[in-house]
Amino acid sequence: MKQFYVLGFSSRARSKSRSHRGVALLMALFALGVAATAGTSFVKSRDHSVIVGRSMGEAARARLAAAEGLAISREVLANIFQQPDVTLATQWRAQLADGVLLTNYQINGATLNVTVADLTTGAAPTISTTEFQATITVTVGETSYQMSAQMSLQSLVKGQYAIFANKLFRMEGHNFVGRWEKAPKSLLKYPINVGTQAMKTWFSNEGVYFGTDAYFEDQAVAIPGTYNTLALALAAKPTEFVRASRAGYAGARVNNEDVIYHYLGGNTSLAASWEIASDSFATKQAYLYFPSNAESVTVTGGSAEEVEQVRLSAGQSIVMPTPPSEPSFIPGTTFTGNKTYSGVTVTLNPIRVRCNEFFGIPIAGGDLIVSNNSVITLNSGIYRVDDKFTLSNSRLIINGNVKIVMKARQWFDLDAKSFSMTNSAIELKANSQLLLFVAYDLVTTGSWIGSDYTCTSDPSASNKLGDPHRKKWLNQWVATLCDPVAPQEPKYIEPWRIRIYPDPAFLSSIFIWDFTNSSIVGSIYMPTNPVILSGNTEIYGRIAANHVILRDEASFFYDHALDDITGITEGAPPPRGGTAQIPTRIQINF
Repeated sequence: MKQFYVLGFSSRARSKSRSHRGVALLMALFALGVAATAGTSFVKSRDHSVIVGRSMGEAARARLAAAEGLAISREVLANIFQQPDVTLATQWRAQLADGVLLTNYQINGATLNVTVADLTTGAAPTISTTEFQATITVTVGETSYQMSAQMSLQSLVKGQYAIFANKLFRMEGHNFVGRWEKAPKSLLKYPINVGTQAMKTWFSNEGVYFGTDAYFEDQAVAIPGTYNTLALALAAKPTEFVRASRAGYAGARVNNEDVIYHYLGGNTSLAASWEIASDSFATKQAYLYFPSNAESVTVTGGSAEEVEQVRLSAGQSIVMPTPPSEPSFIPGTTFTGNKTYSGVTVTLNPIRVRCNEFFGIPIAGGDLIVSNNSVITLNSGIYRVDDKFTLSNSRLIINGNVKIVMKARQWFDLDAKSFSMTNSAIELKANSQLLLFVAYDLVTTGSWIGSDYTCTSDPSASNKLGDPHRKKWLNQWVATLCDPVAPQEPKYIEPWRIRIYPDPAFLSSIFIWDFTNSSIVGSIYMPTNPVILSGNTEIYGRIAANHVILRDEASFFYDHALDDITGITEGAPPPRGGTAQIPTRIQINF
């Protein structure tokens, strides 16, 4: 979905012919190759004055020039205040003693003037200033326009890719990519990084495509139509406001004015859940990293320009390593043939479901089937399913460190769904972890994976059990004292506790992992194959796959706690902002 602009301007550059105060300064900046990198500074628009002038064309040009001036100012400030050369830094900062950054800077016939001040003191910036207040004044003909913005310069910390699509990344529907709001680090407002190694756009088999209705973090989603009140808009367009709640902002025409509303949480259909926004973001909150030698047309689609596109430096690359080897089954209870649990509640220790064999060749059986409202608790250990694991209308409770290996030994079986999950839930108890090895296809439909939660303050023995988001997802919602309103997101659990890998012995591009109408918390890794999110699927965690395709209403939510966990890609990590210290990465093994 195209970003809704309060004033209708875009920050995309248009002109290369410019004159300005401090020509030597800018020439030195770009000649030295120290242009600001994505994430070095973040800009948040604070207020906008009214445009005064006769011509609508001049007004539009003034808005555009102001946006360009904001981007230029950000780059100049980033380089002045983060210049490692002490002599140059001293000279450049001295030019800001009067607070004037640019004077009579020409952009396509527009005249731009920029002053900056220390946000805290209101005086001219000093060597220690990191928070700036910038005032940008633009004149086009008889039209003048003024814009005020707060700029925050931050040193870089290396993060991780929320989504990495090795060859193909497509967002084809009303798809959202942003932060998991329930994650503790969402309050830090780090940008979202996505990456690819695609070199070109080639018949939809390689490259990046963001359709017109794709949208990203902190973009105000446009609500079609004109309404007398916010309540009427909410009643008329509930689906659009749900989409807007994911991004955090909605743009609507209310009472003959264009208004930006900020989502406060809670029921998206209630006016009390929204407030008129005091801020509107002028920078993009999603960054796409692509190879240094890729074609410039690698990124296409109606929303392609809604992400900041960052070309990696020469020599930088991103690699998808071979997935970890499957664990060996430790001798325990073994069932030969198929094993079915139907309508039962049981607790298991590690088991193996083994195929019937003829001279060592699997000929039948080997399926684990859990169905008919069963509740199966798996204690710590390694579980091996020789062929297929089917979970249908049931719950799987993970208690401890559990690994499930699905081998699909009957390779000649045309129904190659190693793991099939329908109208079911997998719930992890506190401090538990789940590792899935899937040999062939993986299909989830109308299912849910997350934490095992109890509302301890609710007196009802049945209502208190289970994540209310899971109950909502599986059409079992009941209000509790902890959650009187059905939540939009699951209870928080660290996504690295749930990992889904392919069996490295069966890597083949002919298999697909398909998540349909499912809510999944976890890390998903499929280096050779497509991962497809469709329906209203929501993924909370991260994805790395050869192809990543979002369709229909599918959404993705990243938890920046994963920045501090060893990633599922190798090579150049992206910046995320934050403190100057790069933290030691934590390797999680279980």
